[in-house]
Amino acid sequence: MSRLKNLQEILKTRFNGRQRLLAQAIGKSAGQVSQWFTGHRPIGNAVARSIELALNLPQGWLDHGDAIHNVVEAPQGRLVPLISYVQAGGWVEIGGRNPDKMIHARESSPSENAFALIVEGESMVSETSPTFPEGTVIIVDPNRAPKAGDYVVARYGESATFKKLVTDGAMWFLRPLNRDYRPIEISHPEQVVVGVVIEYWTGGRL
Repeated sequence: MSRLKNLQEILKTRFNGRQRLLAQAIGKSAGQVSQWFTGHRPIGNAVARSIELALNLPQGWLDHGDAIHNVVEAPQGRLVPLISYVQAGGWVEIGGRNPDKMIHARESSPSENAFALIVEGESMVSETSPTFPEGTVIIVDPNRAPKAGDYVVARYGESATFKKLVTDGAMWFLRPLNRDYRPIEISHPEQVVVGVVIEYWTGGRL
């Protein structure tokens, strides 16, 4: 019962008792969440760990609650869809359909068209701050006008790429932070900045 009791506390304090918002935040169906609270379905070990990961809780918190210290609750904010790099390439055109899951923005105020990605690869790893190792979560806002120096997601080929937007005279580039990777000159009409990165969480902890 401790898992259900602790999840009820999370539901009350973070989601104002709204099971639908909890379901979106942890990437589960509303029906599955409802079955937990009615007692028709137990919260198994694997599910408990996935809930803790999604809600930025220490492993084992659902079993032990406040007995586990140093719990850091993510501030509530707008829910944004977590999508794939392939989806990001045409996110504006597809209108935000079929997100993998929904997550809360923590520190920013994203527009209704914003989305989140999990960084892939090592091209944005730097020896200085900021650095974006693989697994970093970034929130991207297509409604922000990009300018030189911004970290952006751009459509490139069939999907998207995450880089720093820089200029050299009349030329614009998508520059990686990792010196082992080469800048990409924006020289083709199909290379389009999709949105500006407005928030990031290192480590991919959702």
